[in-house]
Amino acid sequence: MIYFITLFVVVMCVSYPLILKKSRKKEIYLFYLLSLIGATIWISIFIRHPINPLTLIGWVIDWFVV
Repeated sequence: MIYFITLFVVVMCVSYPLILKKSRKKEIYLFYLLSLIGATIWISIFIRHPINPLTLIGWVIDWFVV
């Protein structure tokens, strides 16, 4: 699990400059928010405590699109 978290943090740090060059702030926030939700789902799978974030994902997409 520590390898997953370390890999996730490294990928997020490396991807930030690449995303910053060609995206707006709102898109960057959405990318990081959905990535963190995805990481939360994977961590919940690893610890065998399932989380259903579909309601939260729908709310986030609606908030950013509108």
